[in-house]
Amino acid sequence: MPIIISKLLDIIASNGSLISPSAGNGEKEEAAKREVIKAANALIFALERPGDYLARVGWGEPSRTAALRTAFELGILAKLDMRTPKTSA
Repeated sequence: MPIIISKLLDIIASNGSLISPSAGNGEKEEAAKREVIKAANALIFALERPGDYLARVGWGEPSRTAALRTAFELGILAKLDMRTPKTSA
């Protein structure tokens, strides 16, 4: 596992150096941001113990869980999956 963590940190560092808060959001910079986010999430999952995950999801993100449950119960998720064009009406 230390090798995975080291590689993820390298990915974050190398792509993070390509991101400038004051510069425009070019294609390279956007790709670098996506890579940093993906590697950061993978790093969290690599370092997290199962109990940490349960605490984060159960206690730290209750509004996300409630929003997903509401969307499911209202059938919103099924409608998003439909292949027909959507309108705001």
